[in-house]
Amino acid sequence: MEPREKSSSGEPLPFWKGSLQQKWRQMYHPIAEAISQMPVLSDKHESLMRKMHELAANEQKMSQKNTELLYYIDMFSELLGIEIRRLQGERLQFILWNIDARDPKRTFGFTWYFPVDGGLEVLDIHPNLPAMPVLMEKLKETKNFRLFFLRVRKAFQASL
Repeated sequence: MEPREKSSSGEPLPFWKGSLQQKWRQMYHPIAEAISQMPVLSDKHESLMRKMHELAANEQKMSQKNTELLYYIDMFSELLGIEIRRLQGERLQFILWNIDARDPKRTFGFTWYFPVDGGLEVLDIHPNLPAMPVLMEKLKETKNFRLFFLRVRKAFQASL
């Protein structure tokens, strides 16, 4: 039995040449090879998908933690009347309000600088606060930041 399609020369197409067993081998070998690779590919795919799910879960956890942290920072900021800004050059700026009873929105502040040697310096105090060097010494002794900020607030209030 001759195939229906013929090449332009009138001969059977090359695919039909040879025995059926040869054709089966020609088709089976690439399919068998692909099938033999499937468990490896499946394992790699499963591993990749697991990592992606872990990455997504970790990002979601971090996002939730960051959201919670920002919420508490905002709450802390509003309750205590303090804003902390990170500036270039290893500096933190602290802006305080709710100190002056006549003008609660009036701001007071200072900037901390962290030199390479590991110390801590105060820059740009506004308005000027003569008690700041003493307060900084007490902070170095006690390492109690909460107490330091309470003392700074009281010192600013006393300077009014």
